[in-house]
Amino acid sequence: MALFIWLLQKVLRTPVWQPRRHVRIWTGLAIVFVPVFAIFCRFGGAFHSDGGVPWESAARTRYVVLNEAILDDGQALYRAYSTHKRATEKALRPISGEELEEAIAQLGGHPEADSIEAAFSRRTTSTPLTKRPHHVIVILGENYALWPLLPEYRALGLAKTGEWLEANGAHTYHFLPNGNGTMTSLNGFLTGLPDVGLYVNYTMGKHGHLDGLGIGATMKRMGYKTVFWYGGLRSWQDIEHFTLREGFDEFHCADELPDQGKSSSWGVPDGVLFDGIREQMKYDADDTFYFILTTSNHPPFAYDVDAEGFPRDTVASKLPPSIPTDKATMDQLGHIWYADKVMGDFIRQVQQDDPSTLFVVTGDHAERFNFASDVSLWALSGIPCYFYEEGVRRDLLDEQMAGSHLQIAPTLAELILPTGSAYASLLPPLMESDRAFNHRLYIEDGEIGEQKNLADDAFRQEIEAARTVASWVVMHDK
Repeated sequence: MALFIWLLQKVLRTPVWQPRRHVRIWTGLAIVFVPVFAIFCRFGGAFHSDGGVPWESAARTRYVVLNEAILDDGQALYRAYSTHKRATEKALRPISGEELEEAIAQLGGHPEADSIEAAFSRRTTSTPLTKRPHHVIVILGENYALWPLLPEYRALGLAKTGEWLEANGAHTYHFLPNGNGTMTSLNGFLTGLPDVGLYVNYTMGKHGHLDGLGIGATMKRMGYKTVFWYGGLRSWQDIEHFTLREGFDEFHCADELPDQGKSSSWGVPDGVLFDGIREQMKYDADDTFYFILTTSNHPPFAYDVDAEGFPRDTVASKLPPSIPTDKATMDQLGHIWYADKVMGDFIRQVQQDDPSTLFVVTGDHAERFNFASDVSLWALSGIPCYFYEEGVRRDLLDEQMAGSHLQIAPTLAELILPTGSAYASLLPPLMESDRAFNHRLYIEDGEIGEQKNLADDAFRQEIEAARTVASWVVMHDK
């Protein structure tokens, strides 16, 4: 501020305040310019979060030094403050041995066990698939939300692959992501733990300890080679190192794929990503598990979706009054359509290559339905979950079922392992689950709500018990 006053004095050529006309003009400009510039800095070079670079997304290049330079000082300081506040308020509070044992018992675990993995050891009770899949594929779609599949929006035809999976596989629409962003949800898959407000991707596993509840560790114990594919850059959120620490044998990303002149700041188009994965799959001698994280359905929504066949005019003619038809909105809808389409193409092609392939499809989050101001929690926050393979019964998941990301790994164990086999999971498989929770929401009796309004005390205690176990694991990952 002192420097700004000094510069203002030099420009105005006056050492004291003199409210002349030219002084008032410069003062007015400064009053307008400084707040606008501050907002521009706050959002990392833009005037809103979608166009700027928030700290969670700063790793846009493969060079750590350049990534650090993307954040301005204000953003960096706020990041340190907010992270410390979350950690000290809840996630890293002291947890006694007695409290931990009570939390384990509350979740149906074994308090006397000598490790968390042993405490949540389970045995499969389901009849497995007739044939063990040679390939198992989990697709975590960027912003693959439930709302295009809801009755009021289905006519738009934005999720034809979802509709096809619904008709041909097992599905549930009573499903919640682990977090409200890509990394918080991915952390749940990789650690098997609910979100407690920390970016554990920067801390867990650095001392050589593999968290046995994560999906990578679970699939390795089931005899699968584990391969992680990301459509973006390996530097983002330390994703390469974190996945390799948490049970994956290989990590691959956008810099190994042809650019084709279509890449964005987030990586390659999903179609290019799927083509690269399919090519690798042809050479798999061992049973292999693929975890695929896509990127295309994300701001700035800059792909040429019309060139891919997006029926822009048809979709525009079917939009409800709540959704505008301006170009920015239509481009965003086009990316939803594109991501769904190329995913469906990939599934059908892989099924032709290897009919035994078991697919799981879900979204990393929703929380970005900004077309209308008044929408249901299902439209705002719900995501779908599909299990598809020639041997998966459509009635595998009934209408009363509800679940979350953390329950996909145990469900895979139930589908693949012989009856009576051991595996570890904090939460039960989907076939045994009729309620769900995440960082702020719950599903119970087929209804979705915010946890602050949850009336079921037993369910609330179960949620807090899961978070207690997660916090203890994070603190003791040494």
